[in-house]
Parts: sequence; C-alpha cells; structure tokens
Amino acid sequence: QAMTHYTTLDWNEFVQFIKKFREHDISILKQQFMLADSDGSGCLDIDELHNMCVKLGYSPTRAVTLEALKSIDLDGSGTITFDEFEQLREHLRASSGFTLDEAEELKRLFARTVGDTDKKLSYEDIRRFNSYLAYNTTTDDIKTVMLTIDKEGDGKISFDELLKIIRGIRDLERERLLKLVSQ
Repeated sequence: QAMTHYTTLDWNEFVQFIKKFREHDISILKQQFMLADSDGSGCLDIDELHNMCVKLGYSPTRAVTLEALKSIDLDGSGTITFDEFEQLREHLRASSGFTLDEAEELKRLFARTVGDTDKKLSYEDIRRFNSYLAYNTTTDDIKTVMLTIDKEGDGKISFDELLKIIRGIRDLERERLLKLVSQ
C-alpha cells in the first residue's frame, strides 16, 4: 500500500516528514513510559524499567536492566525521567537484552566461529555455542527457538538472530528453574 502518490520528496517535504515521524515516535515513547510508570511518579525505578523491558520482549536479566539504568540515568538519581528514557532505546539496540560486555563477547565468539559478523552460523554452530555458554538445553529446545527466529528459514543464523536465540534459550532455562524452585 503506497503512502503517497509521489515518487520523490523535495528537501522541505523530507524535513516535514522527519518532523512528523519524530512527533509520532515521541508520542509512542511517552505512552510506553507512562504505562511503565506504575506509581505515577514521573520517573521509572529499576522495577518499573525491568518490567517494561520484559514486556517489550528484551527478556533482560536484572544485571542488564541495572546496566541500562546506570548508563541512561544522567543525574545519578537511581530513577530515569522521560528525557533519560529516550536514551534507553539506543542502549537496548546496542545490547539486545544482554549486558554490553555479554553482547560484545557473543560478537567475538560469532566472528571467531564464522570468520566475520556478516556470515551466518549453522545449526551445529548454535549447538556448540550453547555448550560453550553452558546452557542445559536439548536439541529440540534449540530447534524450536531457531524455528521462531530464523527469518529466512534457511537454517543459517545471523548475529542478530543469534542474540535472539540465546535470549530464547536463556528464557527457557529461567522458566525451568522457576518451575523447579516453585515445586
């Protein structure tokens, strides 16, 4: 479905589009912020930030949420305002639900395995990654998570897909541990 009947934009139209997009983007961010601010304080504490990240699908550990809070809490208050909240998206994009150190380590492992971050991993590579990271998952667990994340369906996994797979496997492990503890 076409957004416009024009095939090109002049500079003024482009600038106007960017302004409107930014207004829309800020509106969505404000909605997310307000929904996460369960106590209505106008700031997000660690629990509110963590719950919001989980709802957005990042499945962070507490350490990931704490790292995010510390990196965007410019005034050091232990809570974040909406202005600080805007920085969260960039932090989450860089870390993909991991600490920045974890994401960087996974990137090094990926590059070491395939030789370059532009190449892709096979199922067997993912299985070895899993073993190296000491996750106690079955072959079926890995295949199930891979099927939901492998966008092309070719069994070859990009770095971004790897991060999602590792997060999915980590979530499976966490669910199993919670079940075990609750028994």
